[in-house]
Amino acid sequence: MLLEPKRALSMGLIAHELTTNAAKHGALSRDKGTIHVRWTLPDRHGRVSLEWRETGGPEITKQPSRKGFGSRLIRNSIEGPLRGTAQNEYRPTGLKVTLNFTTLDEPGVQKNIQRIKVINPV
Repeated sequence: MLLEPKRALSMGLIAHELTTNAAKHGALSRDKGTIHVRWTLPDRHGRVSLEWRETGGPEITKQPSRKGFGSRLIRNSIEGPLRGTAQNEYRPTGLKVTLNFTTLDEPGVQKNIQRIKVINPV
């Protein structure tokens, strides 16, 4: 899936935040913890659904009592450049996050996104 730079930056921030939290508090804080990520390909309107699901971490007994910097960063990133939504489910078996967003500025109009050319070092 190709994303324009502003969307790619937002997805990078979201992935970094989710991974950092998993390492500190979630599945990656335990030896047997895992993260499952799956997504749909963009439909003709550029809509994508991405699911992040953690298992094998500490049991979640309650939802967080406050929204921290990371939650605000994810919300601002998904609602801003990605024009989407994020839903968190705090399950006893681990966190599940569903992101729904768009890859296009205008529904049905695919922009020409320049590809990065990787040059092998000499």
